[in-house]
Amino acid sequence: MSETGAPTSGGVVRFVIVSNARTGSTMLVDALNSHPRVRCFREIFNRLRPEIDYAVPGYDGTNRDHINQRYLDPAAFLRAQVYGPEAATMDAIGFKVHYGHFEGFPKLLGVLQEDTGIRVIHLVRRNALRALVSLRLAETTGEWARFRRTEMTVGGAVRSGRRRLRAAAVRFGLRKGSAPSVRLSPEECVSYFEETSSLAAEYAASFASHTVLNVTYEELLEMRDVVFEATLDFLGVERAPLQTTLERQRPEPLRVLIENYDEIAATLRGTAYAEFLEDRSG
Repeated sequence: MSETGAPTSGGVVRFVIVSNARTGSTMLVDALNSHPRVRCFREIFNRLRPEIDYAVPGYDGTNRDHINQRYLDPAAFLRAQVYGPEAATMDAIGFKVHYGHFEGFPKLLGVLQEDTGIRVIHLVRRNALRALVSLRLAETTGEWARFRRTEMTVGGAVRSGRRRLRAAAVRFGLRKGSAPSVRLSPEECVSYFEETSSLAAEYAASFASHTVLNVTYEELLEMRDVVFEATLDFLGVERAPLQTTLERQRPEPLRVLIENYDEIAATLRGTAYAEFLEDRSG
């Protein structure tokens, strides 16, 4: 966890969480929203969603004018809908964006780069093999986040996610309590590792002129409270206990989650990617 630049003072702090998929960004958003003086929207620039994924009560993600404005003029959309009048009631307000979202909204990166007053939380996952497994399992099961609570969340995400998970369990013949698994090719793994490393470096460079807090998924997992406090300090917000209702989805060993683990391990041993293995001795 490291910080670059010096946060400016005064007014509402605007921020953005920049990350790849499966890096803990949903957990961080959930935790920040438990602070009474912080508001953090979710994937508001995810073009695969038919609505704007505000995931915050009181915001209408179905407004067609806002949906169109988001694409045609993201700067105006951010000023009006994200950092608009309601921001005055908060000490910090922001949203998260995945690397892939910039492709769907080509004007967005330039808007964020030009506005160096926006603070950037850059979240990465060191173990790219676990990230890839998590991504493939989410695509297979339809479960992208696991919440402890049983009540509905905004948009019914929890209940619908559990329905998809149960359907996937039936489809893949999983017993209750058993972990789903995926089969990966060595070529797929290496390609993913190279791409994610390149993207992380590219977006780190893109925001080199901003005030940046660098956080890893592993830090978020292993020392959550320390990361939460550091994030609040970075945003200039008074410290308060943060709560998250998300659980880690796939804590099982990679040998359990990857059907052809031995094949993947044999390919990675002796390379720079051997650090991703959990039984490096073989």
